[in-house]
Amino acid sequence: MGFQNIVVGYDASPYAKAALLPAVELAQAFGGAVTLVHAFDAERFSASDYRLTLREKQSEAMQNAMEDLKAAAASVQGTKVEHVFDTGHPAETLVKVAEAKGADLIVVGSRGLRVISRIMLGSTSDR
Repeated sequence: MGFQNIVVGYDASPYAKAALLPAVELAQAFGGAVTLVHAFDAERFSASDYRLTLREKQSEAMQNAMEDLKAAAASVQGTKVEHVFDTGHPAETLVKVAEAKGADLIVVGSRGLRVISRIMLGSTSDR
């Protein structure tokens, strides 16, 4: 029984990296697998940028995110690890992948924001 399918939100931040280790340890303890998910949210790029510059920034950011995701998956030893790169809102993408994988658990890092900051800035982990 236990956790057989664990989905981890991964954006290469220190908080996501910190969340990866306990997820892997849980998967190892229960003989489960980990799926790392990076959701590329194109809306975070400013519409005021010039169109070509915006496309270049998005393309570069997507490439960097994919490389980070692959490197994180490759760094895990002793556990089956998959990685999924998708576009969209991070919280919605995590839920979509978790449902598709039949996940027992979703793990995300948290920046440790105070209540007011979370309300003003938003937080994927709260969603």
